[in-house]
Amino acid sequence: MTEERHIAVRIEKDQEGRYISVPFDLPERVAWFSVTYDYPHSEEHPDGDWKISTTVNRIDLALVNPDGEQAGSSGAVRREVQIGGLAATPGYRPQTIQAGRWTIVAGAYRIVPDGVTVHYTIRWEKKTRAWFLGDLHTHTVASDGILTADELARHGRRHGLDFIAVTDHNNALPAAALPSVDGLTVIPGLEWTHYQGHANMLGLDRPYTGSFHANTRQEAVAHFTEARANGAVIVINHPCDPLYKFAFGLERFPYDMLEVWNGPMRESNVRAIAFWHQKLVSGEKIAACCGSDYHRDSIFQMLGGPCLAVLAWSREVKDLLEAAVLGHSYLVYGPDGPRLTMTCGQAVLGDTVAWNRDCRLDLYAERLQAGDSVRLIGPEGVLAAWQAEHAGSLKTSFAVTGPGFVRAEIHRVFAREVPVLPALVSNPIYFDRGDV
Repeated sequence: MTEERHIAVRIEKDQEGRYISVPFDLPERVAWFSVTYDYPHSEEHPDGDWKISTTVNRIDLALVNPDGEQAGSSGAVRREVQIGGLAATPGYRPQTIQAGRWTIVAGAYRIVPDGVTVHYTIRWEKKTRAWFLGDLHTHTVASDGILTADELARHGRRHGLDFIAVTDHNNALPAAALPSVDGLTVIPGLEWTHYQGHANMLGLDRPYTGSFHANTRQEAVAHFTEARANGAVIVINHPCDPLYKFAFGLERFPYDMLEVWNGPMRESNVRAIAFWHQKLVSGEKIAACCGSDYHRDSIFQMLGGPCLAVLAWSREVKDLLEAAVLGHSYLVYGPDGPRLTMTCGQAVLGDTVAWNRDCRLDLYAERLQAGDSVRLIGPEGVLAAWQAEHAGSLKTSFAVTGPGFVRAEIHRVFAREVPVLPALVSNPIYFDRGDV
């Protein structure tokens, strides 16, 4: 729903040649806003059979964000401008719309002797949460992939993805050089690659200063600490891979997520899921994520296989990564895989609820195939399971009998003589001990 505010500003002749600040406030989680303004800018005078239009007022327009940074300027050329997190009017910069005080800069270039009243209308629309599918682990020709970043982005959109993270080994493309593809968010980042382990650092094109190399554990920890302080989201990649596990150990390494599903489902991923599960059992609240580790198309690898389904406020980088870190997500084998919604009241995946005897989970699984097994899993193992007798969906409710956590998995037989494998793994809803 679009909201709006109207502001009338009087500009007198003696203010000609000056810039007048017109403040206005925007609330939290605005997706986009526009500024429209109107004033008598010309007069018509008869000249024989003609009417001649003469400019009598000229008011220029610029916008400043709550940080005091110029968000754009358009002179008197445009009567309406718009800024959003993913797009903006030419001359204005796409950006996350900060809550707080914005400023219209009214440039009084020419004013009539009697002064002029300028009418501004500010319109905005708030964000609403939606599901987005993406791949947080990909490579280009900047490391050992075979596609350019532009080719990778277009490939991702063709695969039905809403976002990808470009994570070349120890190399990050400058954010300004990332490709722009309609409908796709490209997240800057790199895969910190060391003989003792790999980790994605997402959201920044320079997560740390200097070089990637580290000859001691202390030097490696320093890279992670600096990257986290700079605002990077850190993912420990394929922690149980026999060749590329995180041999440093996780102690003292700051990180935000564990990549428990890397590329096609295999034994090392099953062990990584179990490793993460034990962390949940021990009381840690750490989000799981996944990535294809895409280098090239092959029978065993595809872009978005697996992909992360994220419930985020928008497709902006900040919103996607924030939702992923909070665990508002599930991992699924590909863009055409099953879909899941699991809530407890207003709580979604990744949220924490104060447990009481009335707590119930509502689960809705879509795009199921005949034979699929839908399972709810808690600290002690499988809490409940349902078998799909035919293709379709499952809608059910489940009583949560005690504190801990509940997460969902969907298992599927993908081919004959292939064991049942996870097709979907969700992050949990946590249940802290509350009033019973």
